[in-house]
Amino acid sequence: MDQGSRSLTAAGSGLEADRVQLAPPRPVLLARWLWIAAALLSSARSLIGLADRDALRDQVQQMYPEQGIQQVEDTVNAEITVGLMIGALVLLLYVKLANRMCHGGRLARIVLTVFGVGGVLLGSLGFLAVATGLTAGISLRVEPIDVALSLSGIALQAVAVVSMFLPVSAGYFRAARRVPRAAGVTLRR
Repeated sequence: MDQGSRSLTAAGSGLEADRVQLAPPRPVLLARWLWIAAALLSSARSLIGLADRDALRDQVQQMYPEQGIQQVEDTVNAEITVGLMIGALVLLLYVKLANRMCHGGRLARIVLTVFGVGGVLLGSLGFLAVATGLTAGISLRVEPIDVALSLSGIALQAVAVVSMFLPVSAGYFRAARRVPRAAGVTLRR
């Protein structure tokens, strides 16, 4: 702290409130990039699925055999548009949560943990369904790229959750909670 700075102390924290900067430890920074990578990977999986227009058309025709060609095309177009919008929103949400978590946001850390644990559990169940042949039994086509991307996403999410709860990360989140959100107090990136 320089000579001209005030010497305020955060209530009960022992931290000086003027120009206090908390830098996130490496595991928190790693977790942020892993969450962003997992979201990008999920978006890539969605884009791959939406890019296969013929498969989407076949799926719509099987579900609604009474629809004409133009109605099927309109349904496919709507499905692609909605899929792209949802994918973009999910990506934006993950990036926002990951950045907020990296800046000490407890709620963002909790939400990402719930998303991560849920993603790992559901992804593992999906992988188990593929491995046991259950997907073939219900005529669900699963490409090798889908399996590879899913396993990569599961790994990214699992490592990101663990990184957020390592002892050094937990200490960072405790310290971030104690630092007052006053003028001159920042959490460094």
